[in-house]
Amino acid sequence: QPEWQMDDFHRDLGKDHPQLTREEYLQLLSTARQMGKEQTYLLIKTVGGAGVRMRELPELTVNAVEQGTLCIRAANDTRTRKVSIPACLQKELLNFIHRRKITQGPVFQSQNGTPLSRVVAHRNIRGVGRNAKVPENKANLRCLSQLYDNTQADIRANAALLFQRAYDQIMEQGVPVSVEGRIWTAEDLESAQVDGGTYQAVREALAAERYRAAGELYLQLVRLRTAQALRA
Repeated sequence: QPEWQMDDFHRDLGKDHPQLTREEYLQLLSTARQMGKEQTYLLIKTVGGAGVRMRELPELTVNAVEQGTLCIRAANDTRTRKVSIPACLQKELLNFIHRRKITQGPVFQSQNGTPLSRVVAHRNIRGVGRNAKVPENKANLRCLSQLYDNTQADIRANAALLFQRAYDQIMEQGVPVSVEGRIWTAEDLESAQVDGGTYQAVREALAAERYRAAGELYLQLVRLRTAQALRA
């Protein structure tokens, strides 16, 4: 099976394999730095922290790092996956590029200047894993990618829950509005002694603001739910 296809092959089997924990991931990073394995340290961080797949690493070029964004076109040429490089990782990659005097092409290269192979990447990560006391069946590219996916899924799930709670609260309690120089809530309106015109103006403003705010939250919630469904 071609090397570029192995990422999908391993992810298909991911449910039957142990998962790398956040603590083990941090231990891999710490150990790689202590061992002076800068390329392996950055590889671990790029895959596990930024979500770049092994087959996508050749697209992580000097120019992409400088731009802070990696755009990968799918094999069928119909979709493009956009990966934002975190600022802290971008800085480390730029320093690495400068020290290695890489002027163009992929950031992760072998000694002869060709893109880093999966075999070499796996071997280097396993070597760090042994020193970090991380089980060999966890110190690999597949587990790093899975850790990133799981982390992002948790973030989206938590965000969706917060949006749902905020939406429910808005629909129940409304949103304060400013009318005639005063901040009004639904509770204020019911207890205030105002003329009919003011009462109607505040009531309409509260309703409009409630549905506007709820609508914005609802759209964001739909986007999150859609993203979750696509990744399920």
